[in-house]
Amino acid sequence: MGEAFVHAVVANKQNVLELMYEEQRIPAEALVKAFAEAAHRKRIGIVKTIVKLLSVEKNVPRQLKCKAFVEAARHGQMEVLEIVCEGEHGNWPLEVLKDAIDVAGGNLKIVNLLRKLVCDQVFKEMITT
Repeated sequence: MGEAFVHAVVANKQNVLELMYEEQRIPAEALVKAFAEAAHRKRIGIVKTIVKLLSVEKNVPRQLKCKAFVEAARHGQMEVLEIVCEGEHGNWPLEVLKDAIDVAGGNLKIVNLLRKLVCDQVFKEMITT
């Protein structure tokens, strides 16, 4: 079922993705793979759908969400990063943010976004402790 889900991304079938997810439980790994495919193909509507599915905490381990975040940075997908960040509310592990900066390949817009996230989180921690 997971591979069929990824193939629906490749075929640009957003409605099929939603139906498949509702009817069958899609493995978390397939969600992340589908996310990477959609981001790479710049299918923003599908990215948004998958981000919603990734945000269901009980279905998707946090480490897989972090992997998707780093992959978006690696591929220079600013709009995708912004969409993913909306779902996380600024609670990324600092190590994940560092990894994303490392793989951003000097893309200044993405590096600046990631640095802002780091600063916001560090500042937030300082205020709450």
